[in-house]
Amino acid sequence: MEPNTELIMFRSDETFAGAVTLGNNGVFGMKLNEAKGSNADGTRENIGFPGKLKANKSVFSFGDKLICIGTGISSIDTIHPVQTNLFQNFLGDTSMPVFSSENKSISTFPYQSSMEVTGNSGKWLIDAYQNGYYILSSDKIEIRRQSQKSYNNAYSVNTGKMNPKAKNDTVTKGDYASAWIEHKKAPKEASYKYVIYPGLQRDAVNSFENKVKNDKSYQVIRADNVAHIVKDNETSTTGFVIFDTAKELDDAILESVSVPSLVMIKNEATTITISAVQPDLNFVEKDKKFNNYSMPVELTITLKGKWKLKQNLMVKSIWVAGNNTVITMECRHGFSNQIDLMK
Repeated sequence: MEPNTELIMFRSDETFAGAVTLGNNGVFGMKLNEAKGSNADGTRENIGFPGKLKANKSVFSFGDKLICIGTGISSIDTIHPVQTNLFQNFLGDTSMPVFSSENKSISTFPYQSSMEVTGNSGKWLIDAYQNGYYILSSDKIEIRRQSQKSYNNAYSVNTGKMNPKAKNDTVTKGDYASAWIEHKKAPKEASYKYVIYPGLQRDAVNSFENKVKNDKSYQVIRADNVAHIVKDNETSTTGFVIFDTAKELDDAILESVSVPSLVMIKNEATTITISAVQPDLNFVEKDKKFNNYSMPVELTITLKGKWKLKQNLMVKSIWVAGNNTVITMECRHGFSNQIDLMK
């Protein structure tokens, strides 16, 4: 996107964007906020995009699937709709099919349709490269198979000129299959939930519906602007993306955190393993510039129950307060910090 003002790169004021890992699983989370930010290059002026798009987003990578959640999706743009892209596939051959729970194989080109998802209807899609999508929320899905045009990134919409170093055409084009969740214009507190099953076998379309409807390996526990929480039943691991620390989490083990953070907890009865990230890189600003050296930040985690710590250098302190255990740890660089606790 090219804004009307002279801006090389938009830097959001949000510092919450990162990921945490535990074993072979992981969780990503971020606060999307185009309302406040500044020019990352040149004059450091405050600026916000006209639509002021906001959202809380997360992806939980458990086993062979990705559970995607979005909440608090809001915009003030009454001209352009807000959409969550599911996929956009380049079609080297326009006969490459996509599949849906309503129309099965779709190879017609050009093609367009809408799929209404109400309640737990179990609607699904498989894209042209055999990735499956199972829709968990009530949303309208748009499907397109068509030729698309877009401006070369060396072309300026504002000035109508190409970068003199570019040798390509002003407009590029190609054939694509795409699908997206439609949130309409100027949504307020819109949301979505869906699961991606990457790299399915060619014959998976025949068994995909049965697979997703009977998949009991995960559970979406919470999806709001306080937190996104998903449990992986196969590894007894719960992932937390915590956006708002003003409210308790109502979780069996994790009561609260001191600042927005990403946490994973593997529960093995008498022992638990915690992996945590406070993703703020905490760059130091000097003379209106960042020196780009990440500085340590503290994260305090309050657990329900009385726990003892195995040796860990990242933990600054641990103490029991009533029936809770309070752990303060040092985080840096957005890296995962793993600690082991026992009863």
